[in-house]
Amino acid sequence: MLDSIEIGERKTKVSMLQFADGTLFFSKANLQSLLVVKATLMCFELASRLKVNYSKSKAGGEGISFNHLLRFVSVLNCDVMKAHFTYLGIK
Repeated sequence: MLDSIEIGERKTKVSMLQFADGTLFFSKANLQSLLVVKATLMCFELASRLKVNYSKSKAGGEGISFNHLLRFVSVLNCDVMKAHFTYLGIK
C-alpha cells in the first residue's frame, strides 16, 4: 500500500492526484513506497496497454538528500523534478 501525506487543517490523507494525462504520487521517501509506485505504473501499462512516458516523468523530494533522490530516479528511470514546479497552473 502506498503511504500518504496529510494536508490542510483537517489532515486529509492524499496519496495520489490525477487530472487528464498527469498523475502525482505522494509517499514517504523509502524503497518500499518507491517499489509500490513502480509496480502501480507497471500494472497500469499491463491493464491499459498504454505506456508510461518515463522521459517526461519526474521525481522530487522534500527533506531528503539529493543522493537519495538520485537513487529513486534511477529505479523509476525518470528525471529529477525541480524544487519549485507548477501543476495545473498552481505552483
